Amino acid sequence: MSGPHRWRRRLVLAARIAVAVALFAWLGTQIDWAALGTTFAHARLWLAALGLAVLWLALAIAVLRWRRILRALGSPLGLAEITRVFASGLFLSLFLPTTIGGDVYRLARIGQGGFGPARGAVSLLAERGIGLLALLLLVAPVIAVHPLTRDLVALAVVLGMGGLGVIVAVVFWGGPVAHWLARRMPVLEPALGPVSWSALLRQAPAVFGLSLLIHLATVGSNVLFAHALRVPLAPWDALALIPLIVLAGQIPISPGGLGVREAGFVYFLGRAGIAKEPALAVGLAWLAALYLTGAVGALLFLVDRRSAPKAQPGAALDNSSTGPGPVGLDTTGGAS
Repeated sequence: MSGPHRWRRRLVLAARIAVAVALFAWLGTQIDWAALGTTFAHARLWLAALGLAVLWLALAIAVLRWRRILRALGSPLGLAEITRVFASGLFLSLFLPTTIGGDVYRLARIGQGGFGPARGAVSLLAERGIGLLALLLLVAPVIAVHPLTRDLVALAVVLGMGGLGVIVAVVFWGGPVAHWLARRMPVLEPALGPVSWSALLRQAPAVFGLSLLIHLATVGSNVLFAHALRVPLAPWDALALIPLIVLAGQIPISPGGLGVREAGFVYFLGRAGIAKEPALAVGLAWLAALYLTGAVGALLFLVDRRSAPKAQPGAALDNSSTGPGPVGLDTTGGAS
């Protein structure tokens, strides 16, 4: 990596960290710390554990979703190995978002054994793209009809029309564009050739359905965390507000959405009449659940490094940056 490029990346990282620090500092001036402590003191741990279990269920569905895409592209990896690679990527995205991007690690690992980086990249793009599309088409109609988001109808129309536009474009023009790229760049033939493209399209409805389940589980997990903290967040309100927090966390202005996501909890749950302290408590509970999950991913990362093939494409593990990303579960965390 050239010197100017390295310094540019460092400046971007410093700016993103500064944004996260500034947002947390602002939140610190807006809340009553004693009230925040009281909220946590009265937490019901069994409900919090149930919320964590639902989060892990969402991640398990995300693994199955990625497995479908990989199989459509001809990957020989089994479920156990895919799970390890997925969990490793989650760990790296959460704990080392600016050193070894989680998606970069996943791309490097699944690109081994003849599968190739092109098919690996397409698998990640399909996973993220379909996940985001499902989120847009889930949240758009809810925002449009929910009384708490009546002022966001224009946003709902943009999201909904954008999602439908992507579906139309893929159905009518996706194949010709993919085949044209495969002809012009032979390296893309295994990923975008007629056979692979047809296999991906056959899996798309199932992947879309799994993505909807992931987003619904993400909402359900947050409802459980809220009720664990005795915060009155109704499921219908959560269905309108939590996806907006997930989308806000995807804005790449801080490492892993830190600060942005927590500010989103305060702002959007405030629309449901929830005070700043309990709203922030829910956001911090979600953040703690993500990092606890990432810690489990760290163990699977160590196992994966021991069991991975010796010929690692280490050049791919550069300083690329990914954040917890919806969803997926962009770990905005949700699964996107």
